[in-house]
Amino acid sequence: MEIEKVIKEFVDEFCDLVWKELGGKGIKGIGVTGSYARGDYSKTRPDVNFAVFGTSDAAVSWKIGRVASGLNKKYSQWVNLRPEYHPERFAAPWGRDINKTDLFFKIAFFDVKERDLLMPFGRPGYVLEGHKLSIKMWHGRNLFEDIIVTSSNDEVIKGCNYMYSQWVRAIKLTPLAYDLEQDADLFFGEALVWGKIAVQQYAWVQGIKNGLDYVNDEDRMKIFSRVHDKEKLRGFFKLPRKEQEMVNLILDARKKYQEWKTDSKMAEKLYQSSYHLLNYFWDETKKLMPK
Repeated sequence: MEIEKVIKEFVDEFCDLVWKELGGKGIKGIGVTGSYARGDYSKTRPDVNFAVFGTSDAAVSWKIGRVASGLNKKYSQWVNLRPEYHPERFAAPWGRDINKTDLFFKIAFFDVKERDLLMPFGRPGYVLEGHKLSIKMWHGRNLFEDIIVTSSNDEVIKGCNYMYSQWVRAIKLTPLAYDLEQDADLFFGEALVWGKIAVQQYAWVQGIKNGLDYVNDEDRMKIFSRVHDKEKLRGFFKLPRKEQEMVNLILDARKKYQEWKTDSKMAEKLYQSSYHLLNYFWDETKKLMPK
């Protein structure tokens, strides 16, 4: 079966089963955000971001986990299902057949009790807006639709500074979490994730350096257009040559994921680049922190 059809059937079936199990009983709506919802997802490293509106509790998580687990037996004949909850945690893959495509998926909970907070759903405005702009609903109600998203340069800098401070600590443990002789693919995958989110986050910082004001909707859209089409980031950053080459390596690794993922030397190089960029980008972000 073609990968596009496999992904579509997986998304449809997952959303249908979750809604059948929990619709109106803990879940008010379910849909998809991000690259799959926009239709510009990577064919070499596809990922699906599910958005679940409802009550976030142990019973709901357990039942959704059972639905996903139940689908693994069916879809493992075509793809390796890979739960992905970075940067909160890196999960074990459900399949590691190097001849199959890795299909990454993430389930993001948006708790209805947090909808009307000063920071809706506990997300900064520039993060929440990415979900709101891209979401496509499968069942139920879209709780983003009547939320007014606001942001500012100060919010972005403070948010990026906090994120980098957490990620810089976490990436130090990456080589200690795997058997580097046997798990090159897993090590490569985590190193790529750190590099990808480092680059995506810094696009917002670079925008501020370029004179953008994120109070303005138009300026925020300029960054979303680059973050969503990552090839546009190659010429966007104003970086020293060393750091720009590292950014290019990370962008290349996304495109050549299937080809490079078992190459231990490439995994090491990618990790070193991601490690360096996280620290470099954090240092640059700290220079812009409000006094």
